Amino acid sequence: MLTLETITENELRGYLNDQSLRRARGYINRVINPIRRGETLVAQVRGTRIYDVEVIVAEDGITAHCSCPYDWGGYCKHIGALVLAWIYEPEDFDVEASDLIPDGGPLPVTPVNPPPTHRPEELPSWMTISPIDRQADFERELARVLDAISIQDLRQMAERRGWKARGVRKDRVVRQVIEHLADRDETLRVIRGLDREHRQVLCVLTLCGEIMIAGPDSVGSFASIWGPLRAYKRTETYARHLCEMGLAIPGEASPDHFYDVVPRSLSRAFPPLLSPMLGLWPPPGGDSQVSRSDGGWGTSQEERLADPYGFIRRVDEVILLLERESPLLRPPMPRPTMEKRLRGLARWDYDPQELAQAARANRLYPNTTLSLTVPPPPYTLQDEMMERLAPLAGGEACLEFIVSLLMANGVFQPGSPLTPWPRVKQAFFQRDPLMRRAILTRTYFRTSRWNALWELLRQPMSRLVLHRHPRFPHFTPDHLLAYLTTFRWVVLGGLALLPDDEWVTLDDLDLVMRALLPRLNQPARQGGKLSRHEYYWFLTESGSDAPLDPNDLAHWQLAQGAFMRTIISGPLHWLGLVDLRFDGGELRQVRFHGLSDLFFDRVEAPPAPSHAAAVPPAPSPASSVVLEGLTITVQPSALSGQAHGLLDQIARLVTVESDRFVYQLDAATVYETFEAGGTLSGMLDAWERLLPIPMPDAIHGQLTGWWEDYGRLRVYRDVTVIEFGDDYALAEMKAVTSLEEHLVAELSPRLVVVPREVVDRLVRELKEAGHTPKTTDSVETSERTW
Repeated sequence: MLTLETITENELRGYLNDQSLRRARGYINRVINPIRRGETLVAQVRGTRIYDVEVIVAEDGITAHCSCPYDWGGYCKHIGALVLAWIYEPEDFDVEASDLIPDGGPLPVTPVNPPPTHRPEELPSWMTISPIDRQADFERELARVLDAISIQDLRQMAERRGWKARGVRKDRVVRQVIEHLADRDETLRVIRGLDREHRQVLCVLTLCGEIMIAGPDSVGSFASIWGPLRAYKRTETYARHLCEMGLAIPGEASPDHFYDVVPRSLSRAFPPLLSPMLGLWPPPGGDSQVSRSDGGWGTSQEERLADPYGFIRRVDEVILLLERESPLLRPPMPRPTMEKRLRGLARWDYDPQELAQAARANRLYPNTTLSLTVPPPPYTLQDEMMERLAPLAGGEACLEFIVSLLMANGVFQPGSPLTPWPRVKQAFFQRDPLMRRAILTRTYFRTSRWNALWELLRQPMSRLVLHRHPRFPHFTPDHLLAYLTTFRWVVLGGLALLPDDEWVTLDDLDLVMRALLPRLNQPARQGGKLSRHEYYWFLTESGSDAPLDPNDLAHWQLAQGAFMRTIISGPLHWLGLVDLRFDGGELRQVRFHGLSDLFFDRVEAPPAPSHAAAVPPAPSPASSVVLEGLTITVQPSALSGQAHGLLDQIARLVTVESDRFVYQLDAATVYETFEAGGTLSGMLDAWERLLPIPMPDAIHGQLTGWWEDYGRLRVYRDVTVIEFGDDYALAEMKAVTSLEEHLVAELSPRLVVVPREVVDRLVRELKEAGHTPKTTDSVETSERTW
C-alpha cells in the first residue's frame, strides 16, 4: 500500500518522465514552506516564478497539481521536487497538527524531568573577578574607544575640561584622559558648567546608554520633556559639544554604534543627573510633589523602609533549609508530541486547551496569523516546599527571587535535586551581610532566571496576557528572556540616575520613563522594515487580542509602568535599596540608597541606610543561643550566615522551624570538615568570633577528642577490601588496571580499600590482563583476593 511513509523515488518513475525526474533532483533545495496535511504535501517551488504544488498520496497512486504551465507528459519537475524533498528531508516539513491530536481527546504530551544536579565547570564570577579586575575592564573599554579619537581631539578634550595633556605618545595621552574622565569631582564641575539644554541632551544620552541607541530626532524629542531645545537647530550639535568635553563618545569612535553615546564606563563618574542640583528634577510642567526628607507628605501614607540585614537573614535561613531538605525542582511543562514536527512550539510553555483547539482547527501551519498565549513559568520549588518556606522568606514571590539568585550565583548547583556547591556556599557565608547583599544585587542585574514580567502575569488580578507568534520558530524562549533582561537593565539604569536619600514621586518618574520606554515588546522586521502590527511577541489586556497601544497612557501603565513598579517594590526593596511610601495602597514615592553605586560598580558594597544600620541585627545572646549538652538551639535570624556556616561544619541540623533551628554535634560532619582542611583551632576561633556565648566544656572536649583521634581511626562505608597474595601484586595491579584512580586507602602492601561500585570494573580489567581474581562476598564483609 502506497503511503507517505513508504513512498520511494522508484515510485515516482511511473509519474514523471526521465528528464523531469532528473531535473526534479536539482530543484529539491527550491522547495519553500513544505507542509504535510495527512497524506497530502503542499509547498511552493521556486522556478521561473514561484509555483504552488500539491501532492496527494493514496492507496491507488499519486495525484498531483502544479500551477506551472508544464504539459508535456507526466508530472512536472516541481511536483517531483516536492516528493523528493519529502523522501530525503521529511524533517523539513511542518505537519498540520490536526493529524497529531485525536478528535475530542487530550493534548498528547511527553513528561519531562528537570536536568540532574551538575557542577558547573567554572566558579561563579563573583569569586573569580575582583573589584580591581572590574575596574580594569572599565578602563580597557574606555581606552578602546578613546584610541579611535585623534590625539589632537584628545588634547582639545583635555583643554575643554581645564587641564593640559602631556607627552606625544597617544597611549600616554589616552591614560591621562581616562584618569580625568574617572574623576567624579572634575566631571561634576564640567556638568555644572553646562547650560540647561546641554544637560537635557546629556541626560537623554545617559538614560539611553549603549543599549537604547537613539538617533538625533529621538534624542531631541526626549529631551524636550524638560523644555524646548532652542540654542541649536540640530540635536547633533549638542551631542558633539558633549563629546568634545569628554561627556559622550562620538559614534565614529565606536565600532558598535553609529550615533554618539554615553557608555557605562563613562557615566559611572557622573553625578545623579535626575537631581534638583542639576535643575532637571522635577521636570517643568509636571505635577510634582517632591516631599521633604522628613516625611512631610500626605495624610494616609504607609512607609516601608529598606532593610538589607533582614533580607540577608532570610537568605541565610533559606540556604540552610534548602540544604537540609535537598528538594526536587518542579518538572518543566510536559512537551506536546506535535512539537517534534512543529518547530514553532519548541521549548515554549503553552496553554494546553488553547494549543489543542488550534491544532484541531489546523491553525499551526507556518504562515498562520495565530498567536499563542505564553503563561508565566511555575515557581522553581514544588508546592509543598513553597508552602513551607514562603512565610520565612516573606512570600512566594520573594522566595522565588531568593532561590533564583542563589542558583544564578552558584550557591546552589543547577539541576534537581537542589544541592549546595560547598565551596561557593562557604565563600558566600564568609562575606559580611552587606557584601552578600552586593553579590546578590549584581547577580540580579544580570540574571535571566527572574524577571518582573513573570511576576506581573502570576498575580491573580493581572490584566496582562503575553502572546507570541509560532510562525517565527527562530524566536526562542531564550530570546525573550534576554530581551526582558535587557529591558530590566534599561529600567535600572534610569533609576540609578536618581539621587540617594531623596524622596521622588512616581508621577515624575513616570514622565521620564515613558519617554525612555515607549513599548515593552520587541517588534519584528518585515521585509527589512519595522511593521506596526507584526511582532514576535506582544502584550494584550485580558479579553482583547489587540496589542497594547504604546501611545495610550493607561496601556503604558499596565505594562511598562507596572514592570517598573514591580522592580522597585519587589527586588530593589527586598534587597534593601529603596524605601517605599504608599498612599491609599498605591505606591507614590520612592527613596533610593546605594542603587547607583552598585549599578555603576563604583564601590564593592555600599553602606546600609542609616535607619537600618542603627538597628542591631541580632537579639541578646541569652535568647539567641541555648546550649544543652551537645545540642545547640538557635534563633535562625539572630545569627549571621558565617555563624550558621560554622554550625554546619560541626553539627547536623535536626530540627527546622521558622523561629528555631536545632543542631546536634555530629562526628561524621566534623570528620568531613577535617577532611576538607578544617582544624580544631579554626573551629574554636570561629566560635569565639561568630557566636555570642562561650563554647561550653562539653562541646570543646568532644571536638578536642575527635581532633586527637582524627586519622587514628577511620570508618569507611560502602567500600571493598582488596587483599593481595604477596607484596608485589599491588604494584602489578596498579600497572594493568585503573586501581590507582580509585584508591580510598592503602592499609598495607597487601590490603587496599576501594569504592564498592568500581570492583566489577577492576575484576574485568584483571581478567583482560590474564589474571584470575578470587571473589568473596558476605553480609559482614566484602573482600576480593588476588
